[in-house]
Amino acid sequence: MHIKKYDHDYSRRFFMEKTAKGLMGAGVLTSLWPLIGNTGDITKAYPEELQSLEAYTKGKVKEGDVITADNVEHVKDLLDPVAYTQVSQMGRRIRVRPQTKDVSKLFPHDFYQATLKNQGKAVLDDNGNVVVKGTGKPWIGGAPFVDPQNGLEAFANITLSWGRHDTSIYAVEDNDIGPNGDIEYQYQLAWCEKNTTALVSHPDGPYLEGEEDKLRYQSVWFTYPNDSKGTSFLNIWKYDQREFPDLFGYLPAFKRVRRFPTNQRFEPIVPGITFFLSDAWAAGDPMLTWGNYKVIGRGPFLGSQSGTWHGDQDNWS
Repeated sequence: MHIKKYDHDYSRRFFMEKTAKGLMGAGVLTSLWPLIGNTGDITKAYPEELQSLEAYTKGKVKEGDVITADNVEHVKDLLDPVAYTQVSQMGRRIRVRPQTKDVSKLFPHDFYQATLKNQGKAVLDDNGNVVVKGTGKPWIGGAPFVDPQNGLEAFANITLSWGRHDTSIYAVEDNDIGPNGDIEYQYQLAWCEKNTTALVSHPDGPYLEGEEDKLRYQSVWFTYPNDSKGTSFLNIWKYDQREFPDLFGYLPAFKRVRRFPTNQRFEPIVPGITFFLSDAWAAGDPMLTWGNYKVIGRGPFLGSQSGTWHGDQDNWS
């Protein structure tokens, strides 16, 4: 007889106990990030049930399957409420891919290396901003809190580096759906973000010279349709997360640059669009302008981290 040391519900009990005690470590069998630093592999940090959906669901859902309304109940506790509703009631389908166990494949190389190099060096100052321990300087790159102890530390990991690169640019096709289900507006645009602090690939270090008081420049410009072509906006983020960004825009019809009130970030920047500047990465506002972040639970989760590169497809960008 083979008795499993970690039965099916071990992980659930483990996370519930840690949450109740206010403990926040990411690993189950051992501390996660020291293990990642040594091997890059998470295998020894988690029991079998957290490394295979087939093991977790006792064979009811496995890699290669598609999660639909017919089987979503088996993974309900692994989905956020919105995703569960979309699958169970709205026809969404989720393809199950094998888990990525090599953490180096989940981050850009430079960001990953900076995270390992700088772990343990970040603290929140008296205002709640992330600074380097002992110096009070802006953050120096990578995820500042690999083992976050509260909601603010967890959210800082997203806010300080949206795309995990010093500079990122994305080509976006936007289709806005009306109440009757038809496409009412279509746009093509470019989205660019450039950090000025917490840099990981800059040859002169973690800061852009003279820009240490800022976090990033973020811009969006439209290329289609013709009546919106050339319309562009620039967000200038201050490093102090208590302050809102400065917002500037160029409107071709007026051939001028104007400054917009910062709350324009919560409004459509062109007619009909339902994506706002404040939506970026679910962290489009400085993190201290909202506040009251709380960790309400910890546990395993189905995410979209594995196998998301589809460069072989003609329309992939």
